[in-house]
Amino acid sequence: MILAVLAVACTGSLGSQPAKPVSTATSGSPAATATPTAVAQELLYVVIEPGHEPVGVNDSVVIVRPDGTAQARAQFTPRTPPLIGNAAAIMAPEAYVAAGKVFFMDGKGALRSLDRQGQVSPVASFPLGPQQQIAFAVSPDGRHVLADVLTYPPAHFPRDIQQPFDPGTFKQDLYAADAGGPTRTVFHRDEGNTLPSDVIEPVAWDAQGPIATIDSSLGTQQGIPRRWFGHAARIDANGGAGPVLGGADCFAQALLGDGTVLCGDDRFQAGSVRSPSGGVLYPLPGGSYLTLAPDGSAATASGFSGDAAVLVRKDGSTAQLPPGIYAEGWLDPQTIIGISDLNTNRMEVVRLSALSKIEDLGYGGWFVGVLT
Repeated sequence: MILAVLAVACTGSLGSQPAKPVSTATSGSPAATATPTAVAQELLYVVIEPGHEPVGVNDSVVIVRPDGTAQARAQFTPRTPPLIGNAAAIMAPEAYVAAGKVFFMDGKGALRSLDRQGQVSPVASFPLGPQQQIAFAVSPDGRHVLADVLTYPPAHFPRDIQQPFDPGTFKQDLYAADAGGPTRTVFHRDEGNTLPSDVIEPVAWDAQGPIATIDSSLGTQQGIPRRWFGHAARIDANGGAGPVLGGADCFAQALLGDGTVLCGDDRFQAGSVRSPSGGVLYPLPGGSYLTLAPDGSAATASGFSGDAAVLVRKDGSTAQLPPGIYAEGWLDPQTIIGISDLNTNRMEVVRLSALSKIEDLGYGGWFVGVLT
């Protein structure tokens, strides 16, 4: 169960040099084998490695070709989850795709970008230390960043379910930055000694502006298959939230450029694809993993326990995906990407033209998105 309220609970620097792509395949990991020029127009996607759950404790970002080999990669210092009692902190993904690059955050708050030629560039820096977690989103042109840092009170030692924290307060800071420029504070909130229920976590950014979950769940005891953990809304320049996207009962999981929203519920019992105002375009069965095709023509729902995923098309027709795949996203409207094992995060694809066949990509990771 994802907890909205906790139970009483490369050594990367901003100026790091890009990691050099390897020239031969490394077992269990994508490897670079071709020149950037040769594949400039090729579909490329991004994964983080090794793909651990909870997401947020990985140390590599990789731009991958369709055959599973790496176009470019960079390593970074992993983040350290805050200690929050008898639950695990839900960490936002380390990487975000925008402007033909992948932007990745390290454990010291340094945000950098990796392009398809393997060039790593500094973008911004945010204060990040012990007992803190960060979520961020980048504008479509790659020029602006919004990040939220949540600070917990100091962890109590020895660990004690009844007293997870030493004296201190919860704090929330929303920051903005322009690429290559200084970081500025949008707001600072001292939440006192009560776990806040209005935590803002940037999750997306479209032509209209940034989008955030506005009441983010912060801890879990049974895994975290979702990527967005609360109601989603557009955020203004002062951090103020607009109407909930998809309606009040929509826990958004994805948003397309035309405003189409992929919604789940708070118990993984049902899903739907909706308009921004909440009109249901087509329903989905329950599932802890929900994905939406990039053209909105189909979606998938699969259970956390490994139940067979269901493909639901916009016209209402359905089909079963092969058992054992946890669908994470789409490479294009005809290709689903996911993992086969929550322990190894072995990556694989299923094509709509051959729904009974799983193609093993030969490495473990966590899908982030497609470079555009």
